[in-house]
Amino acid sequence: MTKSTQSLLINILLLTIIFIIIILIILENYSLFKTKIKNNKLDKEYKKDLNLSFTRINDNRNRKYIINTNSSKGINLTIDASNVHINEDIEEPTIIKRYNLKVKNKKRNKVLKIIWDTIWAILFLCVLSFSIYSKYNNNIYEIRNKTYITITTGSMSYKNEYNSYLVDKKLNNQIKTFSLISLEKVEKDEDIKLYDIYAYKNEKTNKLVVHRIINKTVINGISYYTFRGDANKSSDYYLVESKNVLYHYTGVSNLPLGIIFSYSGSYIGLVSVTYLFISFILLDIFDNKKIKLYESLMKVNKDRYNKEEIDNLGDTKVVYIK
Repeated sequence: MTKSTQSLLINILLLTIIFIIIILIILENYSLFKTKIKNNKLDKEYKKDLNLSFTRINDNRNRKYIINTNSSKGINLTIDASNVHINEDIEEPTIIKRYNLKVKNKKRNKVLKIIWDTIWAILFLCVLSFSIYSKYNNNIYEIRNKTYITITTGSMSYKNEYNSYLVDKKLNNQIKTFSLISLEKVEKDEDIKLYDIYAYKNEKTNKLVVHRIINKTVINGISYYTFRGDANKSSDYYLVESKNVLYHYTGVSNLPLGIIFSYSGSYIGLVSVTYLFISFILLDIFDNKKIKLYESLMKVNKDRYNKEEIDNLGDTKVVYIK
């Protein structure tokens, strides 16, 4: 097993551990939410989501009355009024809070949520498809008449002191590692110029190589070119026939995009995007479960709050008699 393979497996293992931790956090969060629901810890949220009104009612419940007098002796009598007719003039309407199911503050608009979830799903599918495309297309992207490729080596990243022609001819268009560069097709052999940067396909690896042409040799009327990376001491190990010189470097280079594209097109990037996509799906599933559980208990809690409001009135009323 090579070092690169070992490094790949270790990175995938670490990503898998992180993915498992994320799943456990999602499950724990849902479990805590259920516990809060069960223990009535979300009463503040429920009361905000219920419509609150104030109702005047006649309090005709059977209860004890304490009859006080303001005489000097301070007579204080308590009677059980459950079976005693009480003068209706004494009974005054009572104002209580009342909750109903007309939701006042929705936590999330369901239509907007569906639209948002759809956008996220499409976005992640596009990123996942792009990662798969990048991986199996060797980080080569063709858009209209331009071809884009991510440079994954440092062979063009700086000027090697052995390549004196770079200084003599003031060739300062080096390409940083992981940069995304723009290429255009070579239409005619006559367009190929010495000391410009071109891309040819490696016969063994079948990958594009982006290096600088430093020499031209004509054999039996056919042009062959010598390529060398600006950071390399020696030239590429074989001559490249003119017909295999496919692209010319336009000078357009973007390092941040190259890093993103290079990562997304790697095995690690593919695994990362896949785990991230699954995590968001699970997060959305459990978020929907929390919303359904919350809404399913709306009526139960509404009835409980209304009963508490009645119970809080107490069972004793003080009546002052002159």
